Amino acid sequence: PLFLTCKKEKTKLFFGLELEVNTMIPWYEIEHTMLNVEPKQEPFLYCMTDSSITGQHPLNYEMVSVPMTPKRMKQEYRKLFGKLEKLAAGKGKKLTDLFDMEARTNGIHIHTSASAFKDAQRRRFTALWNSDLPAVLKTVNLLAGRNLSTTQYCKPSSAYSGRRLGYCLKQTHYSDKYVACKDSGHGAQTVEVRVFKGVPSLANVLGCIDTVEAMFFFTLEMPISAFGQQFPRVFHTWLYSQPNYKYVNLKERLECA
Repeated sequence: PLFLTCKKEKTKLFFGLELEVNTMIPWYEIEHTMLNVEPKQEPFLYCMTDSSITGQHPLNYEMVSVPMTPKRMKQEYRKLFGKLEKLAAGKGKKLTDLFDMEARTNGIHIHTSASAFKDAQRRRFTALWNSDLPAVLKTVNLLAGRNLSTTQYCKPSSAYSGRRLGYCLKQTHYSDKYVACKDSGHGAQTVEVRVFKGVPSLANVLGCIDTVEAMFFFTLEMPISAFGQQFPRVFHTWLYSQPNYKYVNLKERLECA
């Protein structure tokens, strides 16, 4: 696949985003909009079928991105959604008329490049998403836009349930793929965050990208003591200690919650 970066950008961190959509717009129209409508874009998305997608409209598919840096990914989605809004307007509609924004089972999954993690950071990152500790889970639910305990597709991994922290921060193995954060262990190319509600809006997509990027860098510095009741405070303090231009979409999501 293509690996897309911004000019002069050097990083090991790449994301791949899967957006499950229920829509009235056939894929070929979205592909044409991406490739041929100004500003023309590289083919950064392709289409896959997914039988788990539900909704009120006749078309179900998954829009899957090629690997991109978080910065490049946000640029491409801003361009695409701007063009899709014009496409909808040309039909006398809004995007909210053409995409099901309320389908509860649909999700956004973000794959992060496994090689970008340090070993201990990778275990903290995976344990954080999969934690059933009330304060941690409450924050993750807020960021995900849904209650993970009530969905079968991205629940906290039972491998972490009720375990001591020391165990959770070891290389924990589990076979269930429908977990909040899936790490297949040694040899895996990505660590997949599966928690987000699949609302096909620009604000939601940008918020999800920001959230995973922030958690990646937060877990580089995250003290072990943050696993517990103080987690929301520790994460909030870290987030707002970052430069104002960073994680803007995540901050907006938290402020609107």
